[in-house]
Amino acid sequence: MNSLVPSNNSVSAKEAFPFEQEIIQWDLESAINRCSENFHSFQKSAALLAKDLYIAHEVLAVRGGNRTEDAPEFTWTNFCDAVGISRKTAMLWMKLYDPVEDRVRAPEELAPLKSANLEIDDGGHEARVAHAMATGERPSGWTQKDELEYKKRRANEHFAELAQKWGSKKIKTNFKGRDYFSEAMQNAKQYARFTLETKDQTLAQMELLEHISNYLKSFEDPSTRLAAGYNIGLRVREVINEFANQMAELNQFDSVEVE
Repeated sequence: MNSLVPSNNSVSAKEAFPFEQEIIQWDLESAINRCSENFHSFQKSAALLAKDLYIAHEVLAVRGGNRTEDAPEFTWTNFCDAVGISRKTAMLWMKLYDPVEDRVRAPEELAPLKSANLEIDDGGHEARVAHAMATGERPSGWTQKDELEYKKRRANEHFAELAQKWGSKKIKTNFKGRDYFSEAMQNAKQYARFTLETKDQTLAQMELLEHISNYLKSFEDPSTRLAAGYNIGLRVREVINEFANQMAELNQFDSVEVE
């Protein structure tokens, strides 16, 4: 006998007909504008995500067993877990990413690549690039495709070196010894009047300051821009303190009298 009492598993009208109000109030023009805006926003976010995943994968691959002190066992899988994305999903985003054009390809663009089996080496491409990476010399038969891949790998190698040198280095905010930089800034006028010895040194300094200025201007958020500036200041202070400490040690050595 059927019971007239509804069971706990019954579906509500709202669950049976989701987005009922949205469907009733739907407007063509508004829907087009909203979807267009969301699509372009998604494309931008997707490109940033794919690029970050691609760079992280390249850096971790280049480092190999030479991990940082903070993460001696940090692998690509560990990175994906820390981000909160599965390794399979991350690899899919990397396949969609085109590092040459710096964009995310549409899924249908992968079909011709798979059918052509372009992952297999084409006419010694991999051998030529590997030779250039090892010797710095471009062998005969060098192509534009070889050059693009060579520049990409060199850039990734350089990025990995910089990341290993600076990315994992903890910034000192408190110095156990003397803070030579802070002491020097108390009499900053003498350094403001400092002049370099050659024109090349002056030009190099100006170019460096221009790079720093352009780097800070790349941040749209003023608070982020300021934080990045302070971060540079702390790193500069640390480097200068290292040099000043080295000079102090050399001066102590020079002052020792030999009997």
